[in-house]
Amino acid sequence: MYALKVYGIPENIDRDLLVEIKNPLRIAIASTKLNVTPHDVTVFFPPDMVQEGLGEKLYAEISGLDDLCWSKSQRTTAAENVAQVLEMFVVANIPQCREICVKPTPISGSLVGCANKYIPSR
Repeated sequence: MYALKVYGIPENIDRDLLVEIKNPLRIAIASTKLNVTPHDVTVFFPPDMVQEGLGEKLYAEISGLDDLCWSKSQRTTAAENVAQVLEMFVVANIPQCREICVKPTPISGSLVGCANKYIPSR
């Protein structure tokens, strides 16, 4: 099982928009590796207890991409795919967002690169 957690979503974002983006996010991860389906990916949008600066930067973590089954390039591609989906979502719905960071975290805990997207001022 794979999990994607997206932090920093403003609380005023319509719940229906979050439900709508879940499937494209699942596909962004599943399409990177054979034998992984969108149903294998769970997407969470955890609330922020402080609610300060929400929407200015989104941080996403993909967990479950273990070193034995996922190559470094596959993990990087999954992160880049998720960043692209989030970028489209941000441009349409979160005008104050300026940065997206997606970090694949393998089960072993070894850290790999982060896919960053910087959103130009609009």
